[in-house]
Amino acid sequence: MPNKSDHYFNVNQREQLDLAIAAASLHAPWAVPMFRAVRDGLINLAQPQRDALITEAMLAQSSRPLIVLVSDDDYESTGPQGWACTQTLQSWGRGAIVHGAAGEAAHYELAVTGALAVRRFVIIECNSAHQKSWEAEIATRMSTLSIRAREGLHPKPLAPGVVN
Repeated sequence: MPNKSDHYFNVNQREQLDLAIAAASLHAPWAVPMFRAVRDGLINLAQPQRDALITEAMLAQSSRPLIVLVSDDDYESTGPQGWACTQTLQSWGRGAIVHGAAGEAAHYELAVTGALAVRRFVIIECNSAHQKSWEAEIATRMSTLSIRAREGLHPKPLAPGVVN
């Protein structure tokens, strides 16, 4: 059985958060507003792995508004049935964004605003193939904004021979 530390880590020092923001500005600049909100003490952020079991009691430990970020937009996307936390998030969340498009800072600013408003907020980053299944699991249980790719698929298909 995996050790709890295999699934969870805690970044709570300002210096660590500044390093995370610097890395995000290079690799995921759209998420910088969310990381800044964490650093500035406005919200907390949880980002479980697919097999991580989380409980409402664990989520309730947050003294600040909390965003749970599910990153199902990689090239191994599974949809909601592949995530151990889906059922917990369905009952816990009060607002969500199902995000099946390229990231934009305004989307993550909106998520921070949503978390401040309802305290329990979920962001599902998903690919085009699983967006409808995520919407079916999440949107029927909480207020949800669905953001779709403007054109084509998300993420863009990899070129032949390219390894992600």
